[in-house]
Amino acid sequence: MKIIVLILSLFSVFANADTAKDYHYVLRIPQTAQTCEKEAQDLGVRFATDARAKVTASVCRDTLNVTFDKKNYKLYSLLLTYQATQQISPYSAVFAQSAVTSTPGAGDGIYNTYADCNADMALQVKTYEAATGLVALGAFCIQLDNISYSRYKLQIDGIGTKKTSLYVFSPQYSGNVDATFLANVNTLVTKVGGKITKLYENLVFYYSKYPVNLTHLQFAMFVDKNECLAQITEATNILKAANAQNILISCFDLPKGMHSTAVLEAVHDGQSSLPQDYGVTYKYYSYSECMTDKPRVLQDAGKNAMGAICAPSMVSPNEYALTLYRHF
Repeated sequence: MKIIVLILSLFSVFANADTAKDYHYVLRIPQTAQTCEKEAQDLGVRFATDARAKVTASVCRDTLNVTFDKKNYKLYSLLLTYQATQQISPYSAVFAQSAVTSTPGAGDGIYNTYADCNADMALQVKTYEAATGLVALGAFCIQLDNISYSRYKLQIDGIGTKKTSLYVFSPQYSGNVDATFLANVNTLVTKVGGKITKLYENLVFYYSKYPVNLTHLQFAMFVDKNECLAQITEATNILKAANAQNILISCFDLPKGMHSTAVLEAVHDGQSSLPQDYGVTYKYYSYSECMTDKPRVLQDAGKNAMGAICAPSMVSPNEYALTLYRHF
């Protein structure tokens, strides 16, 4: 009898683990040509495409009067109730100044006004559904309040099994990168597998199954731009030694007011981090002395040497440093 009771108790535990519970999904969307009630009904239909959920109710909570950028707008506040064995988390694609595009709370906005964000919404929802294969539940603009300005980010929620995710290539350039270089970066993102959906300043938003293998690298800063230009070939060879097949590299002017005037920067698809020899410091008192000694340093480093860059020392402004890159 005790054995039977124990078996029944265990069965009850496992059965309860699979028992459906009530969960909720809350959504605020811009007012549309349809009524709030009709939008709530449509939300229920879209959510029900996920076989894990049984939608029990989808209602309009209210039509909200809000003000953004001193202009009046209306929002629909929707509440959906569903039953499932566990809570279902929609996949959120967030357009913001953050490397983490699936985290709603991360990053600053990329739209200067609420109207700008709304104007981009339809296109981004269409691209989201085509790229991810998900059913978009809704899209909305989130206001970010700062001391001196307000900006907005766009969030799109979807449900189902996604084929791709939204990522952003976000290089932090030090120099004044020109339009041609940025256009070449966009081409490279596409070449290595990203489907670009939006550009904002230096940010490239794209859909892909995985993040594309691209890395931004700053080699060094220079007082004399000619010295920077003279290092491009060596820097290119270092990246090739790091298995890079696609390389964009240039010397960019630095903002006025800095001690240095140019910076050597690259975008490439090789190793994400290049091993530098931090164990030895090579100091010189002129660019010429540094360049003259470089062949000796590379020879002493042996077959693992990838190359070396001569540039002004970041510690002592009157000195030059030779940075050695090599395989370990």
